[in-house]
Amino acid sequence: MVPGAQARLGETQAAIEARLLAANVGLRMPSEDAGDPRVRHDRPPYEASLGFLPSDARVARYWKSALSRQISKTDGWEIHVVLVGGVSVLEAYKRVGSGLSEFEVNGLLNLHKGGSRWMRVASEQTADSSVLRHTLAREDGEFRANRQGNWFMIFSTKLDEFAVARQAEARAEAERRREEQRKIDAQRAPESLAGF
Repeated sequence: MVPGAQARLGETQAAIEARLLAANVGLRMPSEDAGDPRVRHDRPPYEASLGFLPSDARVARYWKSALSRQISKTDGWEIHVVLVGGVSVLEAYKRVGSGLSEFEVNGLLNLHKGGSRWMRVASEQTADSSVLRHTLAREDGEFRANRQGNWFMIFSTKLDEFAVARQAEARAEAERRREEQRKIDAQRAPESLAGF
């Protein structure tokens, strides 16, 4: 298990910070990473999906040392918590200083299993039904999870379904605009070609 290295889905920011910001455990990270040696420049896996999340979604970032009872600036966890309505709906954990181990992944899954269990999901099953992409789902359908390199992400199924609907709306709007532009181009073509 990974004690103290996590936020937990469904918790308020205050509850998360009471644990993560305890003395010699972790720190709040600035929203901008310029000059912070703990932050690497690879982007979290949820970043491309931010535009499809609810309008009140906001990201809180934390650093949690991997060393017990001391803050290490080089060995730890970068933790991003996406909050909607003040409640955690997505957590992305990035292992910094060493690779993310299967034991750490299993520990994070155990912290979020509740009374259910985690199951593997084939990526072909999630291609159209998940914006955030997942390879694991809780049997009760509440949470989904995915590992990408040193990032591990756990998120609410409802959040992912909301993002799927928003993405479909955005695609439909983009298609409508393309069709509108195509009609304008068709009307302009005879005039632009006159005189050839």
